[in-house]
Amino acid sequence: MTESIHPIPPHAGDDQFKLLFELNPVPMLVNHADSLKLLAVNQAALDLYGLEREAMLKLSLEDLIHPDESALFDNVRELLPGEGDHRGVWRHQHRDGATLFLECVTRTMKFDAQAAQLTVLRDVTFERRAVRAMESSEKRFRDLFEHTLGCICVHDLEGIMLSINPAAASSLGYSVGELLDTDLGELIPGPYRQKFPDYLLRLRANGSDRGLLVLRHRDGSLRTWQYHNRLFVDAEGVTSVMASAQNITELRAAQQAAHRSEQQMRMIADALPLRLAYLNQELRLEFVNSRYETYFGQHRDALVGKRLDQLLGAHGMEKPLPYLQRALGGQRQQFELERAEADQRRFDEVTLLPEFAEDGKSVLGIYAMAQDITDRKAEKEHLVRQAQSDALTALPNRYGFSPRLQRAMERARDQHMLLALMYLDLDGFKPVNDRYGHAVGDLVLQAFAGRLRATVRSSDVAARLGGDEFGVLMEGLADQSAAIAMAERILATVASPFVLRDGTHATEVKIGISIGIALLHQESSDDAQMLAQRADEALYEAKRGGRGIWRLAQSETGLAAPALEPGPSHAPGSPRVAGP
Repeated sequence: MTESIHPIPPHAGDDQFKLLFELNPVPMLVNHADSLKLLAVNQAALDLYGLEREAMLKLSLEDLIHPDESALFDNVRELLPGEGDHRGVWRHQHRDGATLFLECVTRTMKFDAQAAQLTVLRDVTFERRAVRAMESSEKRFRDLFEHTLGCICVHDLEGIMLSINPAAASSLGYSVGELLDTDLGELIPGPYRQKFPDYLLRLRANGSDRGLLVLRHRDGSLRTWQYHNRLFVDAEGVTSVMASAQNITELRAAQQAAHRSEQQMRMIADALPLRLAYLNQELRLEFVNSRYETYFGQHRDALVGKRLDQLLGAHGMEKPLPYLQRALGGQRQQFELERAEADQRRFDEVTLLPEFAEDGKSVLGIYAMAQDITDRKAEKEHLVRQAQSDALTALPNRYGFSPRLQRAMERARDQHMLLALMYLDLDGFKPVNDRYGHAVGDLVLQAFAGRLRATVRSSDVAARLGGDEFGVLMEGLADQSAAIAMAERILATVASPFVLRDGTHATEVKIGISIGIALLHQESSDDAQMLAQRADEALYEAKRGGRGIWRLAQSETGLAAPALEPGPSHAPGSPRVAGP
């Protein structure tokens, strides 16, 4: 990244070059050659160190460096004019004390007639940590694969075994070498084998699959694995299946014969990294592992024999009760359950497995397994929020706007209220990009997003749909006049130029906007796609009608009448608007 960045030329005081320095997304510093005092920093550098400009310009380069990197200063001071770039990676310090690994490219220069040095920075902290984490992760995976008591194997999309860990092979009575390159389907007994192709199809379609798998041991007996398998693609682009399973054969047998081997069952259950319980048909606890003792704060002897509602209460039974009833009906269930722990919200993934009698129809009870998934859920929600938000403007993007529109249309029909969807397109934005560059164009988009956010109601949804296209969603309207008034206010937001300042220098940019409006009436049969299409067609009519105006899509079949001439309330040169 840094190879393409050149130092500021000798005429660094020129406003144009100062603007390029300030708006450059790459962090850059200018320091005095002798004292190392900072003379100039750009915004990207301020963001990198987490400092305000005024505070940072009181520092020297030495203040930013990690104390253990004292040798850096000898290298920096030894730079002589004409020697070219000096490059290296050193540790710096963030405002909060965190260590940053920065790749630095330094070159001597003149700055305001002073001998100075320009340093271009690239944050390689994540790269350094990622490499170390990857090496550590690979070692942990190898150890886990070889030594874990769980059953792990890898097979291709046809079911051929590519690798298997010793525990998995041993649980079936084979060595690792005997199972490599064999067909997993051949280990499945006849009555169950016909379901194996369906398992492979589910993996191809969904990317993962979970359930119970019955395999034949070498001695002819059956083994039951509870698996959770997923597709993965290796570095060469080959797709395989990572199979992670737990052999629950002994556990199930021990629970069915608890009166003969209760101690053996407890040892197995207590070793599991989850809460495990067995409930009879009355939803009374007949068995709990040690993790349930911690969860309820009671010894297992006090828990066994109690009904679940006695422990959870009426409120605590509301969510799990329907799943428990379906499990008693013979259906495997899985759901999430929220709970409070030390003033913190926690989430469990609960699996309910019915235990059938010998006739295969009657349900004797339920195996209940609960695993804490709080961290996994938080990471998933974080990724969803990132995917639904536009990184430049912080507004919802098209992916985040679409479900909001769908839900708003459902509410509008339920509440018999009017809904308005607006599509907005900036006029004259391309010339701004062509003249000033994309960095300035991005600042204009951010500034417009700020004006739009301040203009719409708090209940409205404003979004950036892509490029210079935006959308606004308005709910709970009594009639179309509220939508028209909002369109006129949005037109007014771009009446004044956008002034982008860099110190004492200011760049003034003027743009316009065209707006298409589509209304969803109670009697309308539009779905989200049709409503969006009408808004888009209205926007096209607004742009074709002279830009700087709004157009209202009249119905599913046509648009509003042509634009009205500005009324007395409009100043000369103000935008024309299209009325119904």
